[in-house]
Amino acid sequence: MLREIKEETNPGRKRFLYDKYICLKAAEIDAKTNLTDNVDPKGEPFREMEEVIEESSCPEISLILMLGRQADISSSLGTSPSDGEPFLVQAFQWHYMCERCVESTDMLYKSVVFNLLQFQRTKDEEYRQKVLEQAKIGLESLSEEDEDVRLFWSRLFRLRIIYCHLGIGKRCEIIEGYEVTQDSIKIVEKMFKEDKLANLEHRRKMMYGIAVARFFHLQGGYQEAKDIIDLTMEFANEGNYSEKENISAYQKVLHNIDVPELVFFPDEYLFNTISPIYSRQSSRTSATSTSSSEKTPSKNQILLTSISSGEYGNITDSDGPKAAMPSTG
Repeated sequence: MLREIKEETNPGRKRFLYDKYICLKAAEIDAKTNLTDNVDPKGEPFREMEEVIEESSCPEISLILMLGRQADISSSLGTSPSDGEPFLVQAFQWHYMCERCVESTDMLYKSVVFNLLQFQRTKDEEYRQKVLEQAKIGLESLSEEDEDVRLFWSRLFRLRIIYCHLGIGKRCEIIEGYEVTQDSIKIVEKMFKEDKLANLEHRRKMMYGIAVARFFHLQGGYQEAKDIIDLTMEFANEGNYSEKENISAYQKVLHNIDVPELVFFPDEYLFNTISPIYSRQSSRTSATSTSSSEKTPSKNQILLTSISSGEYGNITDSDGPKAAMPSTG
């Protein structure tokens, strides 16, 4: 692609192609980090981006795309809050110099994830508040975006708010020793009521799935939590996502909980508010045994659906933008 760009004689077209090249590199990095955290924040894709940033239509926005990812990866590889922070500070400096754009929203999301990781590691309330504050700013930044862009990004910010309240870390780790408050439970309940989670991308089904399972678990809906975590595990395996080991660990915890054969969750709202991914009876559940299939479920029982979606086009969907094109004006 670089050869094609260098041979282009039209200056406007050339800048457009450089923008496209930078976005493709960002998407390549995102796809790799969805599969492993073992990515060099100064490795080849970043060097290739940096070499052409000055040729793009807006170098400041291109820098935001690069620095946000370097901050995210460096913090994952490191062990202290300072790991990745210099990249994030630089990204914010460029962010304040730019007009509102999707790339700035992406950088705000990277900041949310960065602080969630620090909260996960330290359980420090200051980092928790930073997650909530940055997520709020990110949501506000979407006010002028088209509906589909607003929905995509708002679900990312809301997901991390939910994780923060339920004690879930960056890569779907259950934060050991963190006590979830009833106030947080109520906030999450309200958020689930506000969004039915319909038409989620493949990776997002996994990311939200562990949150739904965690919510049921904390509310005493153990069987529902087990069923949902099983579906979530299937998503993780289908995409071979880096979160699958943490989801598997939580799955084992839930399946080690002894519950009566039929235990029903007391609230009905999920019947009408949560996506069919999590609310209809799965083929696996309905075919478990003759004896259980003869039982009539209570109206409060959460029913699940099979997750064999076949939506492999979204398997490398990132936690950031879908190769968002830097602004050209």
